[in-house]
Amino acid sequence: MSGLRFLLVGALGELTYLALFAIASRAGLTTLVAITLAGGICTVLNGFLHARITFRVRFHWTLLRDYLAVQLLCLAVALGAGALMDRVGAEPSVIAVATMVLWAGASFLLTRWRFRQAK
Repeated sequence: MSGLRFLLVGALGELTYLALFAIASRAGLTTLVAITLAGGICTVLNGFLHARITFRVRFHWTLLRDYLAVQLLCLAVALGAGALMDRVGAEPSVIAVATMVLWAGASFLLTRWRFRQAK
């Protein structure tokens, strides 16, 4: 059941990211600033929502710090896997889907492990 909640919170986070990015871009901010602003807000929002909705634990700043560490680790894993797939000639669409699934799966497992320790 927590897997379904994880997917729903993640989907909400992605939609929020796209909306914030669009707003920031239309406001005249550069792409880098729009990504940073939207991504930063969504990372904090996702950390809070995963604590409260997905894993049903009390949110605190230590969990957010650990959630950020999990996301950085998942980014590194996705970058490494993407580089390997690129090196062997995989299509960009295959790389995109594979790294998204890898990132989401690793994020779910690591976040679940960490947030369950908070109970």
